[in-house]
Amino acid sequence: MSETILVKVDKFGHMNVGELSLAKKESSAHSFIHFYTGVSWALFENDTYDEDIAKEFPNEFHSAKASVPKYRMFKNGIKIGYVFPRETESGWRYLLIVTEKRNEKTMRKRSIHYYIKKGFDRDYNIIMPTTIMRNVKSNAF
Repeated sequence: MSETILVKVDKFGHMNVGELSLAKKESSAHSFIHFYTGVSWALFENDTYDEDIAKEFPNEFHSAKASVPKYRMFKNGIKIGYVFPRETESGWRYLLIVTEKRNEKTMRKRSIHYYIKKGFDRDYNIIMPTTIMRNVKSNAF
């Protein structure tokens, strides 16, 4: 029996595409992303995030504070992307998930962006299950 999922688009043009759940304490992963299509990704905390943020920019690894990932993302043991903390000029805070997708015909890579809008604390630590969103108007093949 299949489950019916209500897909909603918010006022910013973001559509819910999956759910984020916290990992159990005995797991080495921090949390998991489960897309409604059945695909799952594991998120692992960047152990050097606090040290990297405290450094002067640009440095040998990062060009700016915005390029330091809070989480690394894996699918079937292969790193497929990063999760970056973001804050707009108006104070809106969110986590940006960036992964790449390759067009099979042209072999061109394209960045795909997903958003976590809530479920994290002041330091961008994911603390509760939430919804994964994607902009319905951009970066689709």
